[in-house]
Amino acid sequence: MMSAFEMNQNLDYLEEELKGVPEYVDAFQRVFSGEINRERIAMALASFQRTLISRNAPVDRYLDGDKRP
Repeated sequence: MMSAFEMNQNLDYLEEELKGVPEYVDAFQRVFSGEINRERIAMALASFQRTLISRNAPVDRYLDGDKRP
């Protein structure tokens, strides 16, 4: 999350930003039974990323043997 090639976000600031959004505070309490912290932010992002599914993207076709540009 801190990488300039990804979110470029300081984790200290991220925690404070999310704690400033009442909907996020409520959601973290409901889902994790606790307050927003770095570990739970990582868990939330990991859960979201597992829902992303790519099908038939150019990289998928390439990995399946299609070498066309």
